[in-house]
Amino acid sequence: MSKQKKMLMWLVILTGMFQMPSIAISAAVHTMSEVIFHVDLVKVQSSLSVTGIVSPIVSFISAFLIRKDIATKRGVVIFGLGALGVTGIISAFMFQHTFFWSIAALSVAIGIATGCYVSTAISLVIDGFSVDERRKINGLHSVFVGIGGILISTVGGLLVNYVWYAGYLILMIGIPMCIFSVIAIPKTEKKKTNENGEAKVKSKLDPDVFFYIAIIFVFMFLYNSGSSNMSTHLENSGIENYAMIAGFVTAAQMGGTMVMSMFFNKLSQKLGDMLLVLAFAAIFVGFTIVNVFHSSVVMIFIGIFLMGTSMPCLGPQCLLSISKRVDDSTSALASSMANGVAPGLGSFLSPIIITNFTVWIAGNNTNFRYQFVAFLALGCAIILFALNKVREKKLAGKYN
Repeated sequence: MSKQKKMLMWLVILTGMFQMPSIAISAAVHTMSEVIFHVDLVKVQSSLSVTGIVSPIVSFISAFLIRKDIATKRGVVIFGLGALGVTGIISAFMFQHTFFWSIAALSVAIGIATGCYVSTAISLVIDGFSVDERRKINGLHSVFVGIGGILISTVGGLLVNYVWYAGYLILMIGIPMCIFSVIAIPKTEKKKTNENGEAKVKSKLDPDVFFYIAIIFVFMFLYNSGSSNMSTHLENSGIENYAMIAGFVTAAQMGGTMVMSMFFNKLSQKLGDMLLVLAFAAIFVGFTIVNVFHSSVVMIFIGIFLMGTSMPCLGPQCLLSISKRVDDSTSALASSMANGVAPGLGSFLSPIIITNFTVWIAGNNTNFRYQFVAFLALGCAIILFALNKVREKKLAGKYN
């Protein structure tokens, strides 16, 4: 592997640390609701989740511009990482005044940034690396998703008691990442003709890609319930210093992601798409523990850690399966939908639907909310197991 290729690989891997930058703010959710803005929890969650609707829109627009040769993947990634850093800088000034609209405004800015660099960076891997290299990079990428989540959620949880908007300030790390992206991503000219000199025909998306996109959407719809309800869950359970502990719990969630990511390569080779079933099962087990043992901080840590192991079982495997079904003309669009649109919409709709629905049934009972999501995840695991059994026979040998 050439030096330039290694730098590109590490850039993509390192972007995993900032795949979910909003997690840096999660520990302050209850503080925003009860102490700073004095508004309902769902309003804060909804304002933060604006990122989930802006990011997929920007991701899709970026992919469209790339497909039309109006923008380059290099330019989109550089702009996105730069925008993340600038957002962190702006937050230092916006929050000198406690206006609630500023939460939504910064959520839009984060959505623009992530919409540019998250999925586009992944498409660079699809274009320039073999299947085995992709599997390795996807696994390492998930490891760094966990490392990044641990670092930013821990720092955010520690600092939120002193500077409630500390999570936003962490986003300034995007500036050095932007500088690295300028060096790591090579300037390439897109070939408009094939080897015979004929105009290249742009492919259509394989219908099978949409199967994985749907799975990612449902997964993120359920997964996002973890950190977004944790500070309230801890406060409801009578646990002191709930904001700080929520940051550590989220770090434990990312710890589960990091640990499981280390085994992704071997598990993927052995289990293939059955890993997706394991992902939903992990959410069921984790959230059930969080509900049943809600008064025990130790058990909550264990439950969230187990829930965190679901991410590297699902995300990297879906992306790997998708990568076998696209080429350089469809990779950006497929990555945008799988790593931007689907998870973004899932995260955006999660608090709007789940929180409102469970509040309507059981009030602000977070025990019920976690168990409700757990049973939904169990149902998804059962359905997906059956679908995979059918698909194994139908697609045997087609995408090796």
